[in-house]
Formats: sequence, structure tokens, C-alpha cells
Amino acid sequence: MVPAGATVATLHIDGRNNAFTLAGTASSRTSLVEFEDHLRQVSWASGVDAPRDNLLKATSPAYRFTIHVDPEKIGPVDNASPVPQP
Repeated sequence: MVPAGATVATLHIDGRNNAFTLAGTASSRTSLVEFEDHLRQVSWASGVDAPRDNLLKATSPAYRFTIHVDPEKIGPVDNASPVPQP
């Protein structure tokens, strides 16, 4: 999911709002735009927030994307499954 030229440093999950945020750096503005385009094509994402600040630097730009998840496209989560024991 993360293309070459991009590194994810943090992942924040917001279960209340069905969203998660990725933050990190990219090698170039071009690789950052490619990453954003890829995220926008994910079938279970209902939207991607990409602040314009992401595009300020041409080289090694820091980024933050918030991806909104459409729960109906993910399907049910089976929380009753037992956790395997070592």
C-alpha cells in the first residue's frame, strides 16, 4: 500500500470516526502525490484528507493523510474469535 519513496512514521486509528491517519515523509513531491492518488483509489475508503501543507516542500516533504473508512465496504469484524495462544 505504501509506494516506494514514502515512509510511514506514525499510524493513528480513530475508531469512533471510522478513520485513520498516516504521517511520515516522502522522497519527493511526486512520490507524495502518487501516494495520495493510490490512497484515493482504495475501494473501502470513503475519502482522503490531504492538507495542502503536504505539498510545500519539493524534496523530503512531510505528510499527513487521514483516510475515512466506509464500514459497509469492509464487512463485519468478528470480535468473538479467540486469540491464538503461543
